[in-house]
Amino acid sequence: MYTLLISGYGTVPEKTLKVYQFNEETKSITEVFGESLANPSYAVIEGALIYTMSEVEDEVPLMSYKLDNQGFMRLAQQKFEGGGIAHISYSSTHKALFGACYQTGDVLSIGVEKGQFHGVKSFISLPKGEGDISRAHCVQLDAKEEYLYVTNIHTDKIYCFKVDQGTLHSNEAFEALQLTKGIGPRDIVFHPSKSVAYITGEYSNQVTVVSQDSVTGRLEVIQQLSALAEEYTGESYCANAFVTPNGKYLFVANRGANNVAGFEIQEDGTLKVQNFNSVEGDWPRLITCTLDGKYVLICNQRSNEVVIKSLDQEVGEIGEVVATIPFKEAAFVKAI
Repeated sequence: MYTLLISGYGTVPEKTLKVYQFNEETKSITEVFGESLANPSYAVIEGALIYTMSEVEDEVPLMSYKLDNQGFMRLAQQKFEGGGIAHISYSSTHKALFGACYQTGDVLSIGVEKGQFHGVKSFISLPKGEGDISRAHCVQLDAKEEYLYVTNIHTDKIYCFKVDQGTLHSNEAFEALQLTKGIGPRDIVFHPSKSVAYITGEYSNQVTVVSQDSVTGRLEVIQQLSALAEEYTGESYCANAFVTPNGKYLFVANRGANNVAGFEIQEDGTLKVQNFNSVEGDWPRLITCTLDGKYVLICNQRSNEVVIKSLDQEVGEIGEVVATIPFKEAAFVKAI
């Protein structure tokens, strides 16, 4: 039995944050309970605690909940200056929640412990680009949780900050990686055991592979390749990516082409194209897999569903659909 947390775009009083149970033997889906929240497009989970956010400007941006057999119990909320928060990540090591603001181009860290917020520890406005615009899109810690990397989809930069007990500090050894104009770095994910990371380019439909110097935090590009099949000629935009739990494969979501690109991870961390698999829907906003690597979970935003497909992580093959969960404008899913 798998427990799934799913959220999406919608307004109160819709149930936009729900918990389901997926029975592996019968392939049946059971809705357990839900919560009304405006546009909770992303969440992070720590045991029975859930930290999530609202993209609506007049709402409190960050909330925490405790999850038990009775449902969601709201614990705390946190406001801050930045607007249009797009992504959050959590560190139990630093007891902090990190956030990226798409609307204002700000990055922040907030102290958290046992579901309670302890105020803003850092608030940094990233430099603006053309049109006096800055768009922070993703915040991601490296494997050792010593550095926080922030993608700026508008300026084509990946910023690097030192992290000390949740507080962000400038990294004099390496401030940022400048990518080619027009790539539009959206998501960055680190390999669990190799000193490499994978960056999806929303506008270029490319995956950029970078090596990391674990001492200085410096990133260097070692490979760039398309996330689209050679024969595809339509419009498409990369979304997020994930590495399988065994570290052997990378999968990338393509919105427009409506498929998942699979790559075999080589010994040096570079990629080799493996396959392309249909998402069986429209506009895969987010993809991930279960912790045991047995199933791929796909949020198809425009076709309003989460699709569950089988996954063989030993050979990097995505199989058939085993279940579909109707969900309005699905944006986030995670097995908990």
